[in-house]
Amino acid sequence: WLKWLSSALQPALACCLCPVFNMGKRAASQPAENKAKEAKMVATVDPFLEELSPVLALLDEASQADDSCREMLKAMAPHALRACKEERHSYQATMVDVLEKVLMHAKAEREEAETAAKKLLADAEAQKETSTATLAEATETAEQQKQEKDAKDAIRLELEAVVAAASETLGIEEEHLKSLGGEQAKVLEEKDECHKFTSEKWEPLKAFTFSGKEWRERNKTIDTALQVLSSMGLDASLKAALPTALKTKPSERGRFANKAVEFAEVVMSRHLQGIADKVSNFDQEAASRAQAVASAQEALKLAETALEEGIAAAEAAQESL
Repeated sequence: WLKWLSSALQPALACCLCPVFNMGKRAASQPAENKAKEAKMVATVDPFLEELSPVLALLDEASQADDSCREMLKAMAPHALRACKEERHSYQATMVDVLEKVLMHAKAEREEAETAAKKLLADAEAQKETSTATLAEATETAEQQKQEKDAKDAIRLELEAVVAAASETLGIEEEHLKSLGGEQAKVLEEKDECHKFTSEKWEPLKAFTFSGKEWRERNKTIDTALQVLSSMGLDASLKAALPTALKTKPSERGRFANKAVEFAEVVMSRHLQGIADKVSNFDQEAASRAQAVASAQEALKLAETALEEGIAAAEAAQESL
């Protein structure tokens, strides 16, 4: 078809362009003074050509014709289309028909390209909507995963604090158990000192065995007794009344003085009983403290296990991001 088009258009092109060539020959014979006038006329814009320019531009899009055919059509179109339909030469009519077919084919191609472009645009819009929805879903999922990770991290920190507290408690309980031997030794020492105080200090004072010339030793012993009795819980009023009672012989003591001595002995007796209770509870106290250590160890073990699970959960949450 293209070969036919080229062969068909050549005579038409010669026919249409012949007047132009003849004009060129006549122009060469004109006087030189008319050249400026002709240049002015050529420079004038042809409204027909200006109106035809979009049609000629459309020919550049015609893939049905090759470059040489397109150039022939663009050269012949103005001459063929300028003439009225009834006045066109047969070659001009043929050229117009060919031009129409080429342009219709170019129009169809353009419409097809436009349809394809619209489809691509619609597909792109649909893909955009799908991508937007996917992005929103992914963003929401990521936010949920981040919140879950933050929660797991918070739980891990709490479990670390629990482990630290359990470890500290275990240390305290172990130290408490370890100090039991020293405490018991101190209690036994205190018991011996109390018995020694009773026999060596209190009983001589109570019986008033000091002679008259030993009054300095007696007063010194009274001061020591008051300090010991104060540590045992002696009331302040008894502490003030007791020195006078102890400086008096038992037979010469009044009722108030005897009561002061009796109450002092009650204080000593209560203190000694407390020491005796501590001694008798040594085994029970040791068992209690050992149980506290065991409980603290078990609590620490449970806390460490929970922490390991919390760390694993936090790491899994981190990997899911």
